Amino acid sequence: MAPRVTIRPTAKSGHFLLLVAGCILAFGATRRPELILFCLPFVVAIAIGLAGVRIPTVSVRSFATSHAVFEDDRIEVTLQVDAKSAVTLLELLVPLPEDIRLVEGSNLILTTMTAGERREFRCAFTVPTRRVLAMPPPQIRMLDAHGFWNVELAVGEARSIIVYPRPESIRLLISPEQTQVFTGNFAARDFGEGVEFATVREMQRGDRLSSVNWRLTANRGSLFVNQFVPERNADIVMFIDAFEDFGSAAPSVMDRATRCAAAISHHYLRAKNRVGMIEFGYFLNMLRPATGTRQWYRILTALASTEALPRQVSYRVSALPQRILPSHSLVIACTALLSDRFDEALFDLKHRGFDVVAILIELESEADTEQSTDESIRSIAIDLWRFELKARVTKFKRSGIPVAYWGIGLPVESVLREIAASRGFRR
Repeated sequence: MAPRVTIRPTAKSGHFLLLVAGCILAFGATRRPELILFCLPFVVAIAIGLAGVRIPTVSVRSFATSHAVFEDDRIEVTLQVDAKSAVTLLELLVPLPEDIRLVEGSNLILTTMTAGERREFRCAFTVPTRRVLAMPPPQIRMLDAHGFWNVELAVGEARSIIVYPRPESIRLLISPEQTQVFTGNFAARDFGEGVEFATVREMQRGDRLSSVNWRLTANRGSLFVNQFVPERNADIVMFIDAFEDFGSAAPSVMDRATRCAAAISHHYLRAKNRVGMIEFGYFLNMLRPATGTRQWYRILTALASTEALPRQVSYRVSALPQRILPSHSLVIACTALLSDRFDEALFDLKHRGFDVVAILIELESEADTEQSTDESIRSIAIDLWRFELKARVTKFKRSGIPVAYWGIGLPVESVLREIAASRGFRR
């Protein structure tokens, strides 16, 4: 694809033209010939510059180390510049957002090049928060040999780099109330074929001889058999609150919610479970539960682009198809409880028989009221917010939905331990 070329006069050519025009006007008013002699060199320079315009010719190719990275991973961009003609001044810019951190090199380069010269320029940066990073094509600006014209080019096409949320390392997973039919790492509620010992009972018709507990049989004088619990997998659905976002500085509430979902999804998938995701807000983004590494990257891609985009209408949880929310699924909600509509969705899921738990992303009270300058008003606002939040959490717990606070700086595993302790051991 041919580059888009824009030719603009430089400030030097504008100044020369103003000077010549001023001298001509002054000569018309005063009739002093020395004014013409004074501006004559500038007229000659402008004529030479206009007559000898030669646009420098360069070709630029850009390469990125990866098109998908995790937060704070190093991304290196290499620019290969071939000068087919001499360039008096070459300005090369790689446009980057303001919050990008450069770790090596510079995204703005000023240099000169001779005809036939090839040079490579590198810059490396990191992205602090997940997103789909739009990378515009490199911007090139060159100065002609006489300094009268700027030649601007946009070479190549815009590209996107997906920045995944970085998951934490966790070891504890919440056991679901009911498991599915496939083999996994969770103990089922019913007895059956498995390797985890459960209890013993007297032998009944149809029991296998291989399950007889001979030691207990010898002590009791009658046949006893061992009972085991089969190992099954679970269906997990990550339920992301996308109604509201909060936080001007990174990471925002949505950034923390996606990191939490990424960590939990990763470890459930490693344990051979099926994991799906629902971005529930003004827009509805769904991923059907599945297993494997491919599903893991599908979830990461969806989390990277999750945003709270308000509009006039919104969906209801009853509109979700059954294949997205299979029966006996464990629904793990990540929310800051900034919208009542998400509360309604959780209550609806619980009433429909799903196993629902909620991770409450705790806000910093100072950040919540930073726009209030009156200390007394800010204190009242904080107290009211805490009172309302406590009432909503109490309502969740009375409905059988465990809620755990996830404060800033706390590991995700501490929240999972709190939820597991509140649920207890159920078979």
